[in-house]
Amino acid sequence: MGRPKGSKNKTKNTERNRNKPKTQEQSVTFMGEEIAIIVTFAISIFLFLSNLGVCGPVGAFLKA
Repeated sequence: MGRPKGSKNKTKNTERNRNKPKTQEQSVTFMGEEIAIIVTFAISIFLFLSNLGVCGPVGAFLKA
């Protein structure tokens, strides 16, 4: 017959997935994505400052 419709004893898949430890591959992938975001942000700031002429000869070269 099964459980009544209002039963709250049933575990959901999301609850089980939260308790699983992360694998090494998931951690490495996450770190790689974080590093890519930080590097992209740093390059964009450098290019913005180069466009304003603040970064010296390198900025002048990139602006031209």
